[in-house]
Amino acid sequence: MALLFTDSFDHYIDLGQKYTEVPIGCGSIVATPGLARTGPQCYEGGPIGPAVSFTARDTWIAGAGAKYVTGVSAGNFIIFLAGGTTGNKCGSLRVNSDGSVFVQIGPDPANLYYGPSAPGVVQSNNWNYLEVKIKFATSGGHITVNVNGFQVLHYTGINTDPFGYGSPNTVQLSGPGSGLSVAIDDYYICDTSGGVNDDFLGPVRVYSGPPVSDSTPLQWITSAGATHFNLVSSIPPNPATYVTDATVGDVDQYIHSVSAVPVTSTIKAVQHVLNAQVDTVGVRKVSSVCANGTGMAGMALTTTYHMLWAPYDINPVSGNPWDISDFATVPFGPKVEV
Repeated sequence: MALLFTDSFDHYIDLGQKYTEVPIGCGSIVATPGLARTGPQCYEGGPIGPAVSFTARDTWIAGAGAKYVTGVSAGNFIIFLAGGTTGNKCGSLRVNSDGSVFVQIGPDPANLYYGPSAPGVVQSNNWNYLEVKIKFATSGGHITVNVNGFQVLHYTGINTDPFGYGSPNTVQLSGPGSGLSVAIDDYYICDTSGGVNDDFLGPVRVYSGPPVSDSTPLQWITSAGATHFNLVSSIPPNPATYVTDATVGDVDQYIHSVSAVPVTSTIKAVQHVLNAQVDTVGVRKVSSVCANGTGMAGMALTTTYHMLWAPYDINPVSGNPWDISDFATVPFGPKVEV
């Protein structure tokens, strides 16, 4: 698959349940009226933001809506990639106070920059959609940056790994610091594998939809009553209501709402998100299942809630790109793997 992760920042408030790392000084999810680009909530960035880790790969694509609410100072981070063999910062997309963008390779003292673009491509106090693609290589590396769907930087045949850090394994959001504020929304991360969603997605919007009805099978046990979906559809998640199961192979399936999605939308991909924990210490693993198929992206459970996210680039039932009509009949839910 090519889509690795996406976030609308809606329907939950605890970044630590979804991200690999939430450092000190990180921003937070906010529901300031009129601020979000899509839906009711967005992330408002601190000087360093939440990070999500994957298997290392040499080429990364990431995009996010960004609104500099209180202005931009020189060299603000927005997205950076880290890891490699040393855990160092490998590359970052940054925004200057004149609204130009540039890419920095390596850590801050390195001063190895590509760009800047023309000034004014990023406007303060307006939503801008920023996307960056970097191939990390000592030769044959490349960098491309799009803003609002238009290419503003492009370099090929360059050394994007001059410090020998290797392939990054972490993507992290960031913010301006220095008392300034940036709102971030409609965030995605892709790689170049698979043949679907293997390049820029464009200025996408990310919509969230909770379960709205039960489907089949329903093999998990409810915390109360006979209906399942309403126990796992609270916004934000409510740990007092849940479904539970200890039998390997058991599946629950629910239909999800797409009422917020415009009916004329082209749907690039779907990400199913589960919020789960184990009630007693032990080896347990849960996965995402679509239409009672094979479990995807299994996650080992701990005694604290954490979110499992499973991207589906295409409809696994039809083998075709997603259509908004699919969601009336194609269910998602959890499966006990271990």
